[in-house]
Amino acid sequence: MNRSAYTLAIERLNRLQSNADYLKNAAFGKRSNSLERTNHFLRALGIEPEDLNRLKIIHVAGTKGKGSTCAFVESILRSNEYKTGFYSSPHLVVVRERIRINGKPISEDKFARYFHHVYNILEANKTDEFKMPGYFNFLTIMAFYVFLQENVDVAIMEVGIGGKLDCTNVVQKPIVTGITSLDFDHCRLLGNTLTQIAQNKAGIFKQGVPALTVQQPEEAMSALKETAQQVNSPLYVVPPWSNYPDSSKIDLGIKGEAQKLNASLAVQLVNVWLSRIKFSNNQFIIHSNDEYDFLNTVALNQNHFATGLIKTVWHGRCQIIRKDNVTYFLDAAHTIDSMNNCLQWFNKQTDSFLSTFNNISNGTLPKIHRIFVFNCTGDRDPRPLLAKSSDFDLAIFTTNRVMNEKKIDSDQSNLTITENHENEIRSNNARIWHEMFPTVKNLQVECIGDCIEQIESYSESVRSPIVVLVSGSVHLVGGFIGLLHPDFVSSDC
Repeated sequence: MNRSAYTLAIERLNRLQSNADYLKNAAFGKRSNSLERTNHFLRALGIEPEDLNRLKIIHVAGTKGKGSTCAFVESILRSNEYKTGFYSSPHLVVVRERIRINGKPISEDKFARYFHHVYNILEANKTDEFKMPGYFNFLTIMAFYVFLQENVDVAIMEVGIGGKLDCTNVVQKPIVTGITSLDFDHCRLLGNTLTQIAQNKAGIFKQGVPALTVQQPEEAMSALKETAQQVNSPLYVVPPWSNYPDSSKIDLGIKGEAQKLNASLAVQLVNVWLSRIKFSNNQFIIHSNDEYDFLNTVALNQNHFATGLIKTVWHGRCQIIRKDNVTYFLDAAHTIDSMNNCLQWFNKQTDSFLSTFNNISNGTLPKIHRIFVFNCTGDRDPRPLLAKSSDFDLAIFTTNRVMNEKKIDSDQSNLTITENHENEIRSNNARIWHEMFPTVKNLQVECIGDCIEQIESYSESVRSPIVVLVSGSVHLVGGFIGLLHPDFVSSDC
């Protein structure tokens, strides 16, 4: 492994973050040239838009559960012995997580080799109109190039933000598209109503390409239906997980009640993909009412559906890491609904935790100390995310910095936000918490490393079992995983 080549790749990539900071500066609807820019640079790599059709793409948008749904899809297809490419964002610990072959992040050697090849060509082809792409745009272009070079059988592409103007949407003819649960997020870019958000997400719908969605609020469903009709994309609603025969017997690889709906969407996406690719069949078993077409359930013992769902691994979602006397519960919830689901999962798990101690101690329960670690970023209001989080002994507020110093060649450095701004957000979160729950002790720390030190110190002082819920941000959860689980990315391709 040429470490310096990989380190240089990360440094060059991170320097593109200044171009990628559109979340802070872009107004709603101002990304109109993102698809033109992406196609310009794909052509520089010798990739025409129609070449992407060879990837037999499954394209997934939504607010909640995109990554989990795509992970289920990838695992099922890999269980069917297809060579898979999977593009996702953001990453937890290393950027290579975003580009996977057969479920594994590409190796440092492979990442560096592809990165420098793509970077040098794009650098030579930038113009006044099309400057070097930003961080996410570059990785999207690189992912398409990698998947074509690696000759994958299928590419699962997770949308970054929105859908219509997202740079993944250069795909002209995916095999099937999917919409996960919709909620309010990135409102400055996508709009302040579910109608606007749904219309933006539905921008990935293509003429003649089946579009699948989970059941949405009526406002969102109407917008999805209208957009589907405008582009002549048949729209289908997937069934609830409980409708599938024997679904209760399947232990999903990703935990949490919300994953059941993601699993149903994943099964149906794969079923449609197999029908169109393997059997050249565009007819699916459906039933209809006056408004919508609904897909029927399928047998989960067919096409390795159950096997793939059980074997799915997707870190940072309802994940548990034990370290000495402390048990960390990590979930990257960052919307109101997902935070509510996260708290339900945490409370259920800690109840089980208590019963375990009850069995060991013959009825004499030690006090279980509960700590809440939180950060949220962007334009998100922390109040609704914190509303049901009062049942803790201590709340700790941190930035998403892993350590105090940001390094230009670190996979986890976010250079689009200043340290002062990060500290302001952290202080604001802590202030709002104190206003909401003045009797619960809280403290602020500079970085995730300091946060773990505080938790370890607290553990030594109380000498009792401690449970820690870490939530509010994918990057926060990723920082904890990187420090608590340093061999996180131990296998790659």
